[in-house]
Amino acid sequence: MSEDNSKYFNTQKFGGLIRTEGRGVANYFTPNGEGGLIQGPNRLYFADGSDALANDGLNISFQHVPSGKDVYFKAFITAFNESYNSDWSEESVFGRVDPIYMFKQTTRKITLSFVAPAASVSEGFENLGRTQKLLSFLYPNYTDVQNALSISQSPLIRLRVMNLASTTKLGHEAFGGRSFGDANDENSLPMTTDNDGLLGIISNVSVNHNLDNPDAGVFHTMSSTIIPKLLEITVEFAVIHETHLGWDSEDNFSDDTFPYGVDTSGARTSAQMQSAMVLDQTVAKKEAQGIFQELEDERFIQAQRDIAKAMFLNADGSLNPYGKRMQRRLDETTRDPGDRRLFTPGIKNAAKARYMANALSSIETNSQGDYVNNAADVRESGREAASGAESLRQERWSWIK
Repeated sequence: MSEDNSKYFNTQKFGGLIRTEGRGVANYFTPNGEGGLIQGPNRLYFADGSDALANDGLNISFQHVPSGKDVYFKAFITAFNESYNSDWSEESVFGRVDPIYMFKQTTRKITLSFVAPAASVSEGFENLGRTQKLLSFLYPNYTDVQNALSISQSPLIRLRVMNLASTTKLGHEAFGGRSFGDANDENSLPMTTDNDGLLGIISNVSVNHNLDNPDAGVFHTMSSTIIPKLLEITVEFAVIHETHLGWDSEDNFSDDTFPYGVDTSGARTSAQMQSAMVLDQTVAKKEAQGIFQELEDERFIQAQRDIAKAMFLNADGSLNPYGKRMQRRLDETTRDPGDRRLFTPGIKNAAKARYMANALSSIETNSQGDYVNNAADVRESGREAASGAESLRQERWSWIK
């Protein structure tokens, strides 16, 4: 559909808000709709999220085919119903229980209901203008408007409701057929093009101005002038198929993306799904193991520090005599055999050496008083002490023999 100002949505296109002298808020209007002399700090703006959504393509559009003119509405949809009716003729035959059915045609009809709310007087004014433009699309083209017998074109309409009501093929050129990845990729082209509304006729349009609805109300702008705040519009639309739809001799449908432009050929197989599930479970298991290991490390190192504080530390955090003695014995345990000291016995019990080394290693600090060893470092100190104790035990046993 053609690009024009009606495709752009902004609640202040025809007017805006200003701060009055009494610090109240009032609407202002200008003949050219561009703000006029209203400038500076008195001019107010507000953000309407529905504007952004509508400008991003979440809108409803109608195109008057004879003139090529368009009108757009925000997609505040209250009902979108489709019906596909297959028409069959039947002929009863003598002696036959069931009649013989002959297929004639399948028709598609759409019932669309939506509302056009107004956040400002400007938007209410524009909604009335959009609605009257839609209603003008119900009338045909004449070579002479004053002559009822001079109809030149019927008022065919193209209706587009995002990707739910759009042309999937025009001739042999595909407009739809987007895959799941395309439909979810923000960098992909839209599922619909700029001129892809469904061709058809509007059989009925009903407009509820909600003048009697106290929850809606109106804008009273001047004497004898009101602007509805909420328009409810219902459209009955009959689709005219532009391509032949059916199955060929090789059991292929003529348009496999009809009617919503969805390409399901890229669906994953059951084997691929099973493989993906196994992979996801493996990753989740590793993550869970990492979390459990982290919790276990925290519990382990806290337990070692509690043991060290209970056995080896003074009240001020320094090593007590027993702690110093255990530190010397662990040092002797892990020394090279040729560097042994005479009067400092090591620890020959591997379990005891591991226990003492874990506790003492967990409370080692730097010059700022921060602990320097994590759980892995503490466990490594314990393993080295246990290995040294076992070597020391073997040395003493060999000397005795």
